Amino acid sequence: MTPWCDRALDRVEAGRRRNPSAGLVRRFCPDRAKPLGAWADVSGLALALGPVVGGLLVGAFDWRAVFWFNLTLGAVLFFAALWFVPESADPQPGRLDLAGFVLDTALLVSAILIGVAAAITGLSASGLPSRRPADTRPSTV
Repeated sequence: MTPWCDRALDRVEAGRRRNPSAGLVRRFCPDRAKPLGAWADVSGLALALGPVVGGLLVGAFDWRAVFWFNLTLGAVLFFAALWFVPESADPQPGRLDLAGFVLDTALLVSAILIGVAAAITGLSASGLPSRRPADTRPSTV
């Protein structure tokens, strides 16, 4: 699969997920304009700083440092959320959309299998044979 096609599928999957932090701002801040503006600013800053921090970590240590950093940051933020974010249990939660869940999962698995099959057979995103030499094709999984 070509890198741009892989990136496009990655963005489609990311777009399917909703960011819970914006929902927290909307739920717990009566004046939403300033907190949502700050949330957007921090999101943009994080988007810009992510590759820079990742590059610095890889340059100073090795590629594993990026994962250790994310694991540590995620653990700290998880416990901070347990401490600072108030309980928001809905007294009447909606029912689980089982059909939507099954169809959504089937769509995602199908897209992944199509990409893997295309990579194994050497087809590009256009459906035409790839121009790369046969010895650089990925091995079967």
